[in-house]
Amino acid sequence: MTKIYNRRILKTIRKDLRNNLTFPEQILWSVIKGKQLGVKFRRQQSIGNYVVDFYCPEKRLVIELDGDSHFEDKDSQIKDQRRDAELKDMGIQVLRFTNKDVHESLEGVVDQVETCIHKSSATPSISPLERGRNRSIPLLSNEGLEAVVGMLPKILAIVGPTASGKSSLAIELAKKFHGEILSVDSRQIYKGMDIGTAKEPGVWDSARGVWMVGEIPHWGINIVTPDTPYSVADFQVYARQIIEEILSRGHLPILVGGTGLWLRAVLEQYDLATSPPDQDFRLSLVGKTTEELYAEYQKQDPEGAQKIDRANPRRLIRALEVIRQTGRSFFSSQQKSEPMYHVLQIGLCPDRTILYERINARIDQMMTQGLVEEVRGFQTRYGSDIPSMSGIGYRQIDKFLKDETTLEQAKEEIKKDTRHYAKRQWTWFKRDQSIHWVKTFAEAEVLVLSFLS
Repeated sequence: MTKIYNRRILKTIRKDLRNNLTFPEQILWSVIKGKQLGVKFRRQQSIGNYVVDFYCPEKRLVIELDGDSHFEDKDSQIKDQRRDAELKDMGIQVLRFTNKDVHESLEGVVDQVETCIHKSSATPSISPLERGRNRSIPLLSNEGLEAVVGMLPKILAIVGPTASGKSSLAIELAKKFHGEILSVDSRQIYKGMDIGTAKEPGVWDSARGVWMVGEIPHWGINIVTPDTPYSVADFQVYARQIIEEILSRGHLPILVGGTGLWLRAVLEQYDLATSPPDQDFRLSLVGKTTEELYAEYQKQDPEGAQKIDRANPRRLIRALEVIRQTGRSFFSSQQKSEPMYHVLQIGLCPDRTILYERINARIDQMMTQGLVEEVRGFQTRYGSDIPSMSGIGYRQIDKFLKDETTLEQAKEEIKKDTRHYAKRQWTWFKRDQSIHWVKTFAEAEVLVLSFLS
C-alpha cells in the first residue's frame, strides 16, 4: 500500500504537538485533507441530525476524533453506539480515534483510514451534488427534502440592494469563518469595468485567476472581456465549479450579490433554458426602446412580465427569444430541481433614506475616481453597442461622450437609475421568505455560528 505521508512530516508534526503549537484535530486534518488520499474530506459536516468531524462523501466514510477520557464515559459510549448505528443504517462507515492515538501512533491512524478507503466499494454512492447533475435520477419527494438538507454542503449567501453594505459584511464574515467570496454580480464579471461596477479595491492574482481583496479571494470577478457574450447559464456552470473547489479546501463559500436571477440559478439549481442565440432575431429588435421591448414581452408572457427586470433590454430580448424558439415563457423554462446546497441567506437593507444617501455618495465617488475615462476607454475600444455598455453608469456616460447630455445630467441620471434599481432589487428579495434580514455584523455572526454548528 502506497504511503501518502513521509517520516519527516510526521516528525515535524509530533514536535509541534509536544510544543502545543497545534491540536490533534488540526494535525489529522492536515494529513487527510486535499488529494493526499485520492479522495476529498470535509470538516464539521452535517449528516442527518449529527455534525461529524470529518466526512468523505465519495466513500461514505466518517472519522470522529474524541478526547482521551471520552471512551471511559459509559453514557458517551452509549450515545456513540446509537449514533454509529444510525449512520451505518444510512450506509456510512465510522472510524473513531482519540487524541492519544494521534499523538502516539499517527502512522497507524492514517493506515486505518487508508485501508478503509481502499476497501470501500469501487462504485461510490450518488451524492446530492451528483444527483443534481444527473437528470435521469428521480428527484426527492417533499418528505425527503428535510432529511437531505442536513447532508448537503453548507454555503452562505449575502443579499440585498446595491450599496447596502453586502461586500463589507461578507469580507468580515470570511475573515471570521475561513470563507472565500463568490461575487454574484452580472456586471463585475467584465474585465476592466472596475469603477462603474463598484468592485472592491484589490489585486488580480494571475496565477490563481482570482481577485484578491487583502487575503480574501473574490471569485466571479473579471471572468470575461466586455465584448464577450455571457449568460446566467454560463455563470451557473462557473459558480458550481467554484463552490466545489472552495468546499474541497475546507472553506466556507460566501455568495455575495444583488443580481437576483443569477443567485437563484445557483442556489435553487434552476435548469436554465439552453436555446441558442438567434442573431437574426436579435438584429430585428435593434432600435426598439426598452419600453417597446417590455410592452411586446408583456403581450406574449403577462405572468413573466411581472417578474422580469423591465429596465434590462438584454434580459427582455433574451426572454422574447426563448418564447420565439420554444413557445414557453422564459421563466417557465427555468425548471427547479432538488437542492444542491444547504444555504443560509442573510439580507441587508438599510432604511431607504440611508440607502439613497449611500447611493448618491457612491456615484459621486465614482466620478471622482475616473468613471468618465473608464467609459471613454471602452467606448473607443469596443463601441457603444456591446451588452456590457448597457449597464447603469456606462450608458449614461456614453451619452455624455456623444454630446447627447451634460455631465451633470448624466450623473443625476445615474443616481436616479441606481435608486430605481435598488428598489427593484428590494422587491425581488423581499419575496423570499428564507432570507434572514439583519442590520449589524453581530446579528449576522450569531446566525452564521448557529448555522455552522
